[in-house]
Amino acid sequence: MKKILIVGATGFIGRNLYDFFENKGEYETTALKRSDVDLYDEEAVENYLKEHFYDIIFYCVNDSHVRNTEIGYKDMVYYNLRMVFNFEKCQKYYGKLFYLGSGAEYDKKYDIINVSENKIGEHIPADEYGLYKYTVNKIIQFTGNWYNLRLFGIFGRYEDWRAKYISGLCCKAIKGLPLTIRQNTLFDYLWIEDFCRIAEILIEKDLVYRDMNIVSGNAVSLVELAELVRKISGKELPVYIAKEGMANIYTASNERMLKQIGDFKYTDMETSVKKLYEWYEDKADSIDIYPLLYQ
Repeated sequence: MKKILIVGATGFIGRNLYDFFENKGEYETTALKRSDVDLYDEEAVENYLKEHFYDIIFYCVNDSHVRNTEIGYKDMVYYNLRMVFNFEKCQKYYGKLFYLGSGAEYDKKYDIINVSENKIGEHIPADEYGLYKYTVNKIIQFTGNWYNLRLFGIFGRYEDWRAKYISGLCCKAIKGLPLTIRQNTLFDYLWIEDFCRIAEILIEKDLVYRDMNIVSGNAVSLVELAELVRKISGKELPVYIAKEGMANIYTASNERMLKQIGDFKYTDMETSVKKLYEWYEDKADSIDIYPLLYQ
């Protein structure tokens, strides 16, 4: 039975990964919380990994000024790299580590259209978050057992509906509010359950590539998603777009990933959004209407 460690298991993706592997009953799954180990502490991380030796680590933690008010935005690169290097130093104490990267590595200042992995480095990300993710991807190219799972749009239960687009639409519709869009664009969105299934395939593979875009390979507009949520809700809700034109596009190629995992059947967008909508419906009483008014 493989031992799996989820680092950052209280966040959106980490929590879903933990539930997925734990519910399979085929893995010994551990959720590592900040209260268990100080991830900034080099010695504490090393002692923990030495003691437990995991076959697989999913590194889902990401500190930002939003998630951790003790660090400023300009300090984000330092604190995140501090944690990353604490794990990188201890490679001999675990099997594979899967790091969750971001499409921001390509620099979101520009349109990112069906981009492939060989385009990394054409632009150095201008923002701190993108620069941090870009730096870690560079490190991964020289590690023996690290792999970068580069995510673009990913959605599902447990995400912050106050900040995330599809979850925000679902909550607005449930509360009978207009569906609002700052500006239309094209995104590649991946359903969290599909990501978890892809992750399970990858942990069993002999991996050829150090980094992969983990995406659906399909572009969808924000307007299309708003109309889909309206359809699922069964309500006659208005859709408002604040700014004309198109914002920067954010889509990627999944060709490398499919070469690695083989044929994969994605959940269609309507089915996945409907499942998410119903999940929020069950929690309608806990949705605070006021943040939605300003989203």
